[in-house]
Parts: sequence; C-alpha cells; structure tokens
Amino acid sequence: MSSNLWPHFYSKETVVKFKNELSTIKMEQGPAMITVIINGVAKNGLLLLDIPIAQKQFAVKMDKAELDKRKEGSPKFLDFKPTGEKQTVGTFNAEKYTYKDDKGGAYELWTTTDLELSCRPQRG
Repeated sequence: MSSNLWPHFYSKETVVKFKNELSTIKMEQGPAMITVIINGVAKNGLLLLDIPIAQKQFAVKMDKAELDKRKEGSPKFLDFKPTGEKQTVGTFNAEKYTYKDDKGGAYELWTTTDLELSCRPQRG
C-alpha cells in the first residue's frame, strides 16, 4: 500500500457528514468502500477500508502530522459557480454549483441556506 492513502481519483459520489467536532467522508472506489473520520479539534483521524469481495477490512490511524502531510498533496478547489438549478434535497431548498480543482477535476455540489451551523470554541 502506498504511503499516500488518499485516492488519486474520486468516486462519482462522496458523502460528507458533520457532527460536533467529527467529519466523516464516505466514498466508493471500485469494490472498496472508503470511510475517513476526522476529529477537527483533536487533529487526528481514522481511515477505514472495506473490500467485501476480498473479505478484507483495514483501519489506519492518522495523527496531526499525517493529516498535515496529506493536506499538502490534496487538490485545491476553485472556480465555484452557481448553475441556477434548484431542487429540494431532503427537507432543504438547495442550489447546484459546479467547481474545479487545480489537478483538472470537475465537480458539482448542492448548497443550502436553510441550515444554521454554530461554532463552539476549541477546548484545551
């Protein structure tokens, strides 16, 4: 396994969820389901790799230094543009945006202003 565990290509759909200081990213890459859980306060994380067809599962702990190293190689996202397309996602009114990365990838996302997030001060 290479030292860079982030995929060099992206799945068609990536699901990102936030709860308190945790963010969870789930994506399917071929036969594998990749889950990355990051604790933004503690600055650590866990990468889970599930390959059902091979009956294999892996877990890799990530500390602050590893997260910083991975962040350096991550693409930079830019050129966010609203498309004008709107729809209801769950119970939220959402608008579609397109954007690119500095490595040539093109993406879309749905945003909403129907949701309020509050920030808590960092502990310790």
